[in-house]
This record gives sequence, structure tokens and C-alpha cells, in this order.
Amino acid sequence: MNILFAAAEVAPLIKTGGLADVAGALPPALRRLGHDARIVIPGYRRIRANGAPMQEPIATAFLPAGDRMEIMRIFTTTLADTPIYLLDIPSAFDRDTIFGDGDDDRRFILFARGVAALMLHLQAHSGWHTDVVHANDWHTGLLPNYLKTAYDGAFSTVASVFTIHNLAYQGFFNPFTAYLAGLDTNGDNYVNFMARGIRHADIVSTVSPTYAQEILTPEYGEQLDGLLRTRQEHLAGIINGIDYSVFNPACDPHIAANYTAGDIAGKARCKAALQHECGFVADPARPVLGIVTRLVEQKGLNLLDAVIVSRAREVACSQLTRGRMMRSAG
Repeated sequence: MNILFAAAEVAPLIKTGGLADVAGALPPALRRLGHDARIVIPGYRRIRANGAPMQEPIATAFLPAGDRMEIMRIFTTTLADTPIYLLDIPSAFDRDTIFGDGDDDRRFILFARGVAALMLHLQAHSGWHTDVVHANDWHTGLLPNYLKTAYDGAFSTVASVFTIHNLAYQGFFNPFTAYLAGLDTNGDNYVNFMARGIRHADIVSTVSPTYAQEILTPEYGEQLDGLLRTRQEHLAGIINGIDYSVFNPACDPHIAANYTAGDIAGKARCKAALQHECGFVADPARPVLGIVTRLVEQKGLNLLDAVIVSRAREVACSQLTRGRMMRSAG
């Protein structure tokens, strides 16, 4: 099966979060299973600045956004023997930022258009026909929309999967964005990239079976629970995997000492190194919590806070009781 994996980032070329780890690990894993999986990402300036090896452009195209046409060149590189297409669209990605700019709608409209142009080019010039497009998070939400409603049926045989990694970030823009994208507003006074991916994809997936159920509720649905319930029969949760060649303390070159489940001696050295680096006393009896994450409630920090406060109260009460007993005994 020919799979085109579209994402805004891929490790180790460009990374802001967990999506990049998935993009860097899943397509190579699919190739090991016998599928021809390939990756397409924006050609950010930072990738070129970091010296990623790139072949000469295989194609040039012009992409529409509103009443303007923007040039795109398609470069190629590889990751773990997996082909990667870098869509060099200077007006959108020749800048230091990855996303978070005021024109993100226009930037990722152009990216979605560019992915469609890439698919047409590969089919026409190399005979590589896309069977499945795997779009990820709001940055690629317009891609399933375009495949279903634009390009005069050129992608009628292409299936689409849209994976929600983080429902809280939706790509929410004003109606002018629909004009830039060449799409109907569907009567809405806004354009939501995430919602369009959910609505038009053949399959919607999430990063765990539990999360797939949680987002069907108002509590966790981020105001898209109603739409998600209409697609419930096409919604699946597949738990995120992990690349053991990278995330493995037995061979990780970036930690102070390696360790395994059978020999955890090195873990104490890692703890001491972390305490030293943070300016703490290197005390094996003191608890240390190290987290690589955004400081937001979604990551469970509220639970951590509750546990710490509860434990602190227990210790304080225990010390108070002990003090009273000692005074009574005296």
C-alpha cells in the first residue's frame, strides 16, 4: 500500500512536540511492514539552516491562495530509508517560526495545496499513486477536505485518515480564510481546520482508545464533541507507540548512565545528575519529578499538584501529631 504521511513536523528534522516523534517513527515502521510509506512536510528555513541533506528539486508548481499564486519547489531527503518530500513555499515557510504566526491559515492552506500538487506530480511522472493520505492535526485538516471536494475528482480513489494528536489546537480562523482556501463556509462564521479534517476524512483516529472515547464528551470534546459523535462509526483510537531505538535507557547516549529493568543501578546516577544540573542537593532520598512537557492541565499537572499537596499535608499532620505526643510525654 502506498501511504503519504502529511505533518507539520518530523523528528529529527524539525520538532516542537510529540507529533514530530510520531511522524519520524511511524512511516519507517510501516515500511518495515511492507508498505511504501512516505512523508511530506513544509520546507522550513530551519531545516535548511540545520544542514539537512536535500536533493535537487524534483518539481516546481504554483499554488493558489485567494487571488494570488505562490511558487513551490519540491525537494527530497530521506529518514531511516523513508523518502521525505519538503515543500519549499517561500512565502509561507521561509521564516524562523514553525507555526504560531498571524497568517498560519494562509501558510497551511498552501501546504495542503502543495501536498495535492505533490500527489498529482508523483502519479504523472513516477507512476506512484497514493492509496492513503494520513493527515495529522489541524495543520493538515484541509487536506481531506480538498481530496473530497476539489481537483475534479482526481483523488476519488484515495482514502484519507485524519489523526487527532491534540484536539485543543484546532486552527480556528475567520470566514476570509474560506476565500483564501477556495472553500465554502458551509454557513459558518468561522473556519476550523480541525473540524474540516474530522468531517471529510474517511477515518478519524486518535492517539489512544481512551482518548477516542473522551473526546466524544462535552468535558473533553473541546466543543467538537457533537461533530465527533456524528463520525463515531468512523472514529478509532490506536495507542501511540514508541521508537525503542531512540527512547531506550539501555542505550540512550544522552543520559548520565544507562540502565535496564534487570539492572537499575544507573538510574540512581541519572537522578543524581539531574539534581546536580538543577542546583539541588544530590540526595537519593529526596523525590525528583522530571517532566518534558508543556505546563498545561491536559498533561496531568493538576493531578501531580494534588498529589504533592496531599502528601505535604500528610507529612505536616504527622509531624504535628508527633510534636504533640512528645510534648505530652514530656
